[in-house]
Formats: sequence, structure tokens, C-alpha cells
Amino acid sequence: MPTYSMSMQSYLGSLLSLNFLSAQQTLFLSFFGGINSVSFTTGNDKFYVGEDLSIGGGTWEVVGSGWVQPGISVFGLVIPTGTRVDAILVRNSLSGSLSLLYPDGIPWATGMIAMVIDIDPVGYNNSTKGPLCFLADTRLATPWGWIAAGQVAAGDRLMDRDGRPVTVLATLRPALAMRSHRGLWAVRTEAGAGLSQQHRITLSGAAVEMFFGVAEVLAPALCLAEAGLARLEPVGARDYVHVLTDRHAILLAEGLEAESLLLGPMAAIALASDGADQGDAEVLADLGSRFPHHSRRAALPLVTRAEARVLLDQGARPVTHHLPTARVA
Repeated sequence: MPTYSMSMQSYLGSLLSLNFLSAQQTLFLSFFGGINSVSFTTGNDKFYVGEDLSIGGGTWEVVGSGWVQPGISVFGLVIPTGTRVDAILVRNSLSGSLSLLYPDGIPWATGMIAMVIDIDPVGYNNSTKGPLCFLADTRLATPWGWIAAGQVAAGDRLMDRDGRPVTVLATLRPALAMRSHRGLWAVRTEAGAGLSQQHRITLSGAAVEMFFGVAEVLAPALCLAEAGLARLEPVGARDYVHVLTDRHAILLAEGLEAESLLLGPMAAIALASDGADQGDAEVLADLGSRFPHHSRRAALPLVTRAEARVLLDQGARPVTHHLPTARVA
């Protein structure tokens, strides 16, 4: 079972004051509760509404999740500022008191006087290791034009970076509508490609050859956002599509080189963490037995996120191509 260490803050309001059971709203609430670090274990990386957690010798029920943002006073008005952080709302089973768990640390901004809160009665996925997948609205190149990833189906033909066709074996989408959190946020490039943070893209340049002795490497897409070459965009698990092809290939996503799903044990683990259902797990198992030698080896040498940042700082850049001009119906 995973063990978590999170910051915990008492919330002195109520579910009623949050309008928790009606439409989602953003509220400005002052906090006076203390903040401390707590450790606990749970069955996996997902926190379901109604799940009991043992924290500090007490039992706490998961009530919902969302985000919290610092608020400052400007001419007597509370204005949200700074970075939003994920939050899980829990309720003490004995006293009924409410607290917030912060997976990525507490919200903070100079001069803050209140918190801006957006909490819904939904679960939370704490996994940050997503599989290689595209946002559904990201267009992929085909021999006849381009098509949104969300419209791709088994049997369709896509085009790899060398202009060769590849056949789609399956497309998988997470089954659970989990609350968006920073680990699920997509990397959105200037050209419009939307990728999961761990989706690997091609980097090239003199720095790649100097450090690794090869012309190109594959790096996590998150490195582009960290280098200011893309932005992080809040999305949910269901916004992603996993595309498995008959041979592992580097596809063109809005012209950006990006891998197809790498079939193997890590894909199954990552899909499970994103809420894939039993049917998807069976599909992966079936494909793994039918195609034991396909889609299991990375198309290029792999580098870590830290190594990619060094390469980008030294002038390496993602490899891009022009998009096809026709649209696939």
C-alpha cells in the first residue's frame, strides 16, 4: 500500500457554506486552523468519496476534492493570487470536523488573508505517472490528412514521422471521471498538441549529439513546459486517448513527433492508475499475447526529465513537421 505524507489544514466552515451539494462555486473563506504534516496509507493512488483513511490515530472520510488558491486584500476585496494547489477534503468520522489534505504542499502567497476554494464531491487521483497518451482534440497525421485522436478507432491508418503508414490496434480511454490534478494536467504546445506529461517527444540538436552521441532522443513532454516551450493545462483523465499501433512508432501530433503507446507492463500499471476499467486491462493482456514482439521497444534512446532540461538549456529543440492539409472525415 502506498504511504503518503501530506500537509493537513483544519477547515472551520461547513459543507452547507460551501454550497457543496449544489452547483460548483468559488468561495472566499478565511482559515484559522493549524497546519501540520501527516502520514497515512491507502490502497492505491486513488481517493474515492466515502473511503476511510487512518490519519493520526483517527478515522477520516474522503468527502471531495478540488483546489485551493491564496487570496489577498486589494482595496477591501479578496482577490485570488498565486498558484492553485490540489486539495482533498476529509471529515473526521468521530467529531465531524473538516480538514484539507494538500498532496503538493500548502497554498501560499505574500499578504494572503483568505483561501479561494473550489471543492466538488468527486474522487482524486494522486498518480503522477501517466502513460503515453494524447488529448482527444489533438490531431494525428494520416496518409490522407489528419484526424483528432478522439476519433481514431482500431483499424485506422496513421502516418509515422517517415511518412509510412501504421495500423491502429486499439484506442483506450480511462473509465473514471477523476478530478483533474497537476499530475494529470496536459502539456499543450504552441502548435496545439496536447500530451500527457510523461508522453515522450523527440529532441534533436548539437547538444544531443554532444552529450549522448546520437542525433535524436525521446524525452518526457513535461520538460517542454518546464523550459517555457509549452504550458500546463488542467484536464481530467477522461480527456486522454491511448493509441496503440501494430508497430511502435513516432507519430505526428499537430506536427510534433510523439510516440504511440508503448505496450508492456508499465502501460498496464499507468492505465490502472488513470482509472482504466477491467475491459481495458483485458484488451492490453490480449494484445500482449497476440503481438508479443510489437510495440514493446522505444523508437529512440530515452532521456530523463532532468537530462532533457539540460539539453533544452543547451539549445536542443523538439522535432516538428508540417501537418497534412486534408481533413479525415
